[in-house]
Amino acid sequence: MQFINYSEKTFVFVIAGIRKFKFSFSMEHPILGPKEASNMNDKEFHAKSIEELISTYQTDLDRGLTQLEAQDRLRKLGPNELTEKPKPGFLALLWAQFNNYLVIILIIAALIALALGEWVDSIAIMIIVVLNAVVGVIQESKAEQALAALRKMAAPNA
Repeated sequence: MQFINYSEKTFVFVIAGIRKFKFSFSMEHPILGPKEASNMNDKEFHAKSIEELISTYQTDLDRGLTQLEAQDRLRKLGPNELTEKPKPGFLALLWAQFNNYLVIILIIAALIALALGEWVDSIAIMIIVVLNAVVGVIQESKAEQALAALRKMAAPNA
């Protein structure tokens, strides 16, 4: 997993170079004050000592959180799970197929051929563009289904 930083508050997780998940993180920590939260950004968490982490997250190493503290943090922070962007609909997938320089050049070529009276060439080019879009949408849909199946297989069961 690699991180690509697009801004201070938004990170994009690229998993295996195939699928992008976008998450937004607030720089203010809901449990800690602004001063303590800014200290959290000084080091990566893997580089912090256990004592620093216990102090930062106000917990106990042996007992953990009390039931009341856990419920309060769940209410404030939400569940500890990643959410993914909604899947694009059919029209979004179709539009993505036409949002390509080569396809745009082919459409312009078809329009020029039509303007010059070359009906056969223009229709042939447009049929190729439409077939390309249909095949692209089908491939992307199948890829989404395959990724969903892989995610389901890899998901840990609690």
